[in-house]
Amino acid sequence: MRIAIIKQKPSLVILGILIGCASLGILPTNENKGGILAQIPILTGIEDNSRKLLQIVNDKSEKFISNKDDFIKFKDSEYYKSLSKNNKAKFEKNLNTLYISKKPVEISKNTATFQNFTNGMMNNAGEAIKNGLQQTGSWNIREDAIELTVNYNPSYGFLGDLFEATVDKFGGTTGMAKQTGNFYSDVIGARGDAGSNFANHSQANALTNSGIKWKIDNGGFDVNNGEHTIVSFGSPVGRSEMEKTINLANSNTGNN
Repeated sequence: MRIAIIKQKPSLVILGILIGCASLGILPTNENKGGILAQIPILTGIEDNSRKLLQIVNDKSEKFISNKDDFIKFKDSEYYKSLSKNNKAKFEKNLNTLYISKKPVEISKNTATFQNFTNGMMNNAGEAIKNGLQQTGSWNIREDAIELTVNYNPSYGFLGDLFEATVDKFGGTTGMAKQTGNFYSDVIGARGDAGSNFANHSQANALTNSGIKWKIDNGGFDVNNGEHTIVSFGSPVGRSEMEKTINLANSNTGNN
Protein backbone atom coordinates (compact mmCIF):
# COMPACT_ATOMS: atom_id res chain seq x y z
CA MET A 1 0.00 0.00 0.00
CA ARG A 2 1.46 3.33 -1.04
CA ILE A 3 -0.62 5.70 1.11
CA ALA A 4 -1.14 4.93 4.77
CA ILE A 5 -2.57 6.47 7.92
CA ILE A 6 0.15 6.48 10.58
CA LYS A 7 -1.72 8.15 13.44
CA GLN A 8 -5.18 9.40 14.19
CA LYS A 9 -6.36 11.13 17.34
CA PRO A 10 -10.06 11.19 18.25
CA SER A 11 -12.15 14.28 17.60
CA LEU A 12 -13.19 16.66 20.32
CA VAL A 13 -16.69 18.14 20.14
CA ILE A 14 -16.60 20.35 17.05
CA LEU A 15 -19.29 22.64 18.42
CA GLY A 16 -16.94 23.73 21.16
CA ILE A 17 -14.82 25.79 18.76
CA LEU A 18 -15.23 29.48 19.50
CA ILE A 19 -18.94 29.19 20.20
CA GLY A 20 -18.82 32.64 21.74
CA CYS A 21 -18.11 34.44 18.45
CA ALA A 22 -20.54 37.32 18.20
CA SER A 23 -22.06 36.66 14.77
CA LEU A 24 -21.02 33.01 14.30
CA GLY A 25 -20.18 33.96 10.72
CA ILE A 26 -23.71 35.00 9.76
CA LEU A 27 -22.86 38.66 9.20
CA PRO A 28 -20.29 39.38 6.44
CA THR A 29 -17.04 40.85 7.76
CA ASN A 30 -13.45 41.21 6.55
CA GLU A 31 -12.42 38.55 9.06
CA ASN A 32 -14.85 35.90 7.78
CA LYS A 33 -14.44 36.84 4.08
CA GLY A 34 -18.14 37.45 3.59
CA GLY A 35 -19.39 34.74 5.95
CA ILE A 36 -22.06 32.29 4.92
CA LEU A 37 -23.07 34.33 1.87
CA ALA A 38 -19.58 34.01 0.39
CA GLN A 39 -19.49 30.33 1.33
CA ILE A 40 -22.55 29.31 -0.71
CA PRO A 41 -20.75 28.82 -4.07
CA ILE A 42 -17.99 26.80 -2.37
CA LEU A 43 -20.56 24.55 -0.71
CA THR A 44 -21.90 23.67 -4.17
CA GLY A 45 -18.46 22.69 -5.47
CA ILE A 46 -17.03 25.91 -6.92
CA GLU A 47 -13.35 26.43 -6.08
CA ASP A 48 -12.48 28.68 -3.14
CA ASN A 49 -10.66 31.74 -4.45
CA SER A 50 -9.32 32.52 -0.95
CA ARG A 51 -7.54 29.17 -0.68
CA LYS A 52 -3.78 29.27 -1.25
CA LEU A 53 -0.67 27.16 -0.93
CA LEU A 54 1.92 28.75 1.36
CA GLN A 55 5.46 27.45 1.73
CA ILE A 56 7.40 27.94 4.97
CA VAL A 57 11.13 27.22 5.07
CA ASN A 58 14.16 28.11 7.16
CA ASP A 59 17.59 29.32 6.13
CA LYS A 60 18.90 25.73 5.86
CA SER A 61 16.34 24.76 3.22
CA GLU A 62 17.68 24.14 -0.27
CA LYS A 63 14.49 25.68 -1.64
CA PHE A 64 15.37 28.90 0.16
CA ILE A 65 19.09 28.80 -0.63
CA SER A 66 18.39 28.27 -4.34
CA ASN A 67 15.55 30.78 -4.62
CA LYS A 68 16.04 33.48 -1.99
CA ASP A 69 14.16 36.07 -4.03
CA ASP A 70 10.98 33.98 -3.79
CA PHE A 71 10.79 34.31 0.01
CA ILE A 72 10.50 36.99 2.68
CA LYS A 73 11.21 36.77 6.41
CA PHE A 74 8.20 35.32 8.17
CA LYS A 75 8.36 38.03 10.84
CA ASP A 76 7.82 40.67 8.12
CA SER A 77 4.82 38.90 6.58
CA GLU A 78 1.14 39.71 6.99
CA TYR A 79 0.68 36.21 8.38
CA TYR A 80 2.96 36.75 11.37
CA LYS A 81 1.49 40.20 11.98
CA SER A 82 -2.02 38.70 12.12
CA LEU A 83 -1.13 36.44 15.06
CA SER A 84 -2.04 37.15 18.65
CA LYS A 85 0.68 38.21 21.08
CA ASN A 86 0.70 34.76 22.63
CA ASN A 87 1.07 33.02 19.28
CA LYS A 88 3.83 35.39 18.20
CA ALA A 89 5.76 34.49 21.34
CA LYS A 90 5.76 30.82 20.32
CA PHE A 91 7.96 31.68 17.32
CA GLU A 92 10.62 33.30 19.47
CA LYS A 93 13.26 30.56 19.21
CA ASN A 94 13.50 30.45 15.42
CA LEU A 95 11.65 33.55 14.20
CA ASN A 96 14.74 35.07 12.60
CA THR A 97 15.46 31.94 10.54
CA LEU A 98 11.94 31.36 9.15
CA TYR A 99 10.88 32.49 5.68
CA ILE A 100 7.63 32.29 3.73
CA SER A 101 6.90 32.32 0.02
CA LYS A 102 6.14 35.80 -1.32
CA LYS A 103 3.37 34.36 -3.48
CA PRO A 104 1.25 31.22 -3.26
CA VAL A 105 3.17 28.30 -4.73
CA GLU A 106 2.18 25.86 -7.45
CA ILE A 107 3.07 22.22 -6.88
CA SER A 108 5.84 20.81 -9.07
CA LYS A 109 8.84 18.52 -8.63
CA ASN A 110 10.85 21.59 -7.62
CA THR A 111 8.38 22.97 -5.06
CA ALA A 112 6.73 19.88 -3.52
CA THR A 113 7.76 19.25 0.10
CA PHE A 114 7.80 16.13 2.25
CA GLN A 115 5.81 17.84 5.03
CA ASN A 116 2.33 19.17 4.19
CA PHE A 117 -0.54 20.47 6.29
CA THR A 118 -4.22 21.38 5.91
CA ASN A 119 -5.86 23.35 8.71
CA GLY A 120 -9.29 22.97 10.25
CA MET A 121 -12.03 25.44 11.18
CA MET A 122 -11.70 29.02 12.35
CA ASN A 123 -8.02 29.58 11.48
CA ASN A 124 -6.55 32.58 9.74
CA ALA A 125 -3.50 31.88 7.57
CA GLY A 126 -1.03 32.79 10.33
CA GLU A 127 -2.66 30.33 12.73
CA ALA A 128 -2.68 27.65 10.03
CA ILE A 129 1.08 28.11 9.58
CA LYS A 130 1.68 27.87 13.34
CA ASN A 131 -0.45 24.73 13.62
CA GLY A 132 1.22 23.19 10.57
CA LEU A 133 4.69 23.67 12.02
CA GLN A 134 3.58 22.14 15.31
CA GLN A 135 1.67 19.17 13.89
CA THR A 136 4.33 18.13 11.39
CA GLY A 137 7.08 18.18 14.01
CA SER A 138 8.72 21.19 12.37
CA TRP A 139 8.38 23.43 15.41
CA ASN A 140 11.55 25.20 16.56
CA ILE A 141 13.92 23.05 14.50
CA ARG A 142 17.34 24.70 14.61
CA GLU A 143 19.89 22.38 13.03
CA ASP A 144 17.97 20.83 10.13
CA ALA A 145 16.00 22.20 7.20
CA ILE A 146 12.35 23.17 7.59
CA GLU A 147 10.21 22.79 4.46
CA LEU A 148 6.44 22.84 4.86
CA THR A 149 3.59 23.46 2.44
CA VAL A 150 0.32 24.69 3.98
CA ASN A 151 -2.85 24.01 2.02
CA TYR A 152 -4.70 26.92 3.59
CA ASN A 153 -8.39 26.26 4.20
CA PRO A 154 -9.96 29.74 4.63
CA SER A 155 -12.38 30.48 7.46
CA TYR A 156 -15.83 31.95 6.80
CA GLY A 157 -16.83 32.20 10.45
CA PHE A 158 -18.11 29.44 12.70
CA LEU A 159 -21.32 28.59 10.86
CA GLY A 160 -19.79 28.92 7.40
CA ASP A 161 -16.98 26.53 8.34
CA LEU A 162 -19.41 24.15 10.03
CA PHE A 163 -21.65 24.02 6.94
CA GLU A 164 -18.64 23.26 4.76
CA ALA A 165 -17.48 20.47 7.07
CA THR A 166 -21.00 19.01 7.15
CA VAL A 167 -21.26 18.86 3.35
CA ASP A 168 -17.98 16.96 3.04
CA LYS A 169 -18.67 14.72 6.03
CA PHE A 170 -22.05 13.55 4.73
CA GLY A 171 -21.37 12.75 1.10
CA GLY A 172 -21.10 16.09 -0.71
CA THR A 173 -17.97 17.62 -2.20
CA THR A 174 -17.20 21.27 -1.57
CA GLY A 175 -14.91 23.36 -3.73
CA MET A 176 -12.25 23.31 -1.01
CA ALA A 177 -12.43 19.51 -0.87
CA LYS A 178 -11.82 19.31 -4.62
CA GLN A 179 -8.82 21.61 -4.25
CA THR A 180 -7.52 19.45 -1.39
CA GLY A 181 -7.90 16.27 -3.47
CA ASN A 182 -5.92 17.91 -6.27
CA PHE A 183 -3.30 19.05 -3.74
CA TYR A 184 -2.76 15.52 -2.44
CA SER A 185 -2.54 14.06 -5.92
CA ASP A 186 -0.17 16.78 -7.15
CA VAL A 187 2.20 16.48 -4.17
CA ILE A 188 2.26 12.68 -4.23
CA GLY A 189 2.81 12.64 -7.98
CA ALA A 190 5.60 15.23 -7.75
CA ARG A 191 7.37 13.64 -4.79
CA GLY A 192 7.21 10.08 -6.12
CA ASP A 193 9.83 7.80 -4.55
CA ALA A 194 10.89 10.60 -2.17
CA GLY A 195 7.61 10.15 -0.28
CA SER A 196 5.49 12.69 1.56
CA ASN A 197 3.59 13.24 4.78
CA PHE A 198 0.27 15.03 5.24
CA ALA A 199 -0.98 16.31 8.59
CA ASN A 200 -4.69 17.13 8.84
CA HIS A 201 -6.37 18.99 11.66
CA SER A 202 -10.10 18.66 12.38
CA GLN A 203 -12.16 19.67 9.31
CA ALA A 204 -9.16 19.01 7.07
CA ASN A 205 -9.80 15.28 7.44
CA ALA A 206 -13.29 15.64 5.95
CA LEU A 207 -11.84 17.75 3.14
CA THR A 208 -9.22 15.07 2.48
CA ASN A 209 -11.64 12.14 2.55
CA SER A 210 -14.13 13.87 0.25
CA GLY A 211 -11.43 15.36 -1.98
CA ILE A 212 -9.57 12.10 -2.63
CA LYS A 213 -12.84 10.36 -3.55
CA TRP A 214 -13.66 13.17 -5.96
CA LYS A 215 -10.18 13.13 -7.49
CA ILE A 216 -10.35 9.38 -8.15
CA ASP A 217 -13.46 9.96 -10.26
CA ASN A 218 -12.22 13.16 -11.89
CA GLY A 219 -8.87 12.73 -13.58
CA GLY A 220 -7.54 9.93 -11.40
CA PHE A 221 -5.44 10.00 -8.24
CA ASP A 222 -1.65 9.93 -8.70
CA VAL A 223 -0.18 7.68 -6.00
CA ASN A 224 3.14 7.02 -7.79
CA ASN A 225 5.64 4.63 -6.16
CA GLY A 226 6.71 6.39 -2.98
CA GLU A 227 5.61 5.91 0.62
CA HIS A 228 3.07 8.56 1.56
CA THR A 229 1.53 8.94 5.01
CA ILE A 230 -1.38 10.79 6.61
CA VAL A 231 -1.48 11.98 10.23
CA SER A 232 -4.91 12.99 11.54
CA PHE A 233 -5.68 15.20 14.53
CA GLY A 234 -9.19 15.71 15.92
CA SER A 235 -10.73 13.95 12.94
CA PRO A 236 -14.50 13.89 12.33
CA VAL A 237 -13.81 11.03 9.88
CA GLY A 238 -13.31 7.58 11.39
CA ARG A 239 -10.11 5.66 10.71
CA SER A 240 -11.95 2.83 8.93
CA GLU A 241 -13.71 5.28 6.62
CA MET A 242 -10.46 7.05 5.75
CA GLU A 243 -8.72 3.72 5.16
CA LYS A 244 -11.44 2.71 2.67
CA THR A 245 -10.84 5.91 0.73
CA ILE A 246 -7.06 5.43 0.76
CA ASN A 247 -7.40 1.80 -0.31
CA LEU A 248 -9.61 2.95 -3.17
CA ALA A 249 -6.96 5.45 -4.25
CA ASN A 250 -4.27 2.78 -4.08
CA SER A 251 -6.30 0.19 -6.00
CA ASN A 252 -7.22 2.65 -8.75
CA THR A 253 -3.52 3.21 -9.46
CA GLY A 254 -2.45 -0.41 -9.09
CA ASN A 255 -0.64 0.21 -5.79
CA ASN A 256 -1.83 -2.23 -3.14
